[in-house]
Amino acid sequence: EAGGMVMIKLPGQKRWQPMDSLIPTWDAQPPTYQQLRQWTAPLVAGNRQVAPLIAYNLRPRFRPAAQLRRAGAKLRQRVKGGKAGG
Repeated sequence: EAGGMVMIKLPGQKRWQPMDSLIPTWDAQPPTYQQLRQWTAPLVAGNRQVAPLIAYNLRPRFRPAAQLRRAGAKLRQRVKGGKAGG
């Protein structure tokens, strides 16, 4: 969008940031095709007022790490309790 903004949330970071470039180190060291194919990050694009507002108000609905911990705890409980089946 002309005059718009893209916000990005990089892995390991809690805050959204304006995205200046897909690969900031492109000039110093261009990425391989495989690195480009494997690149992933949540993005929000919109006009300069709306994109930051949406990005800062997004909350994750699916938390795989927390769900895996709960599933592991349930499995351990079943194994300890001697219950069979699902």
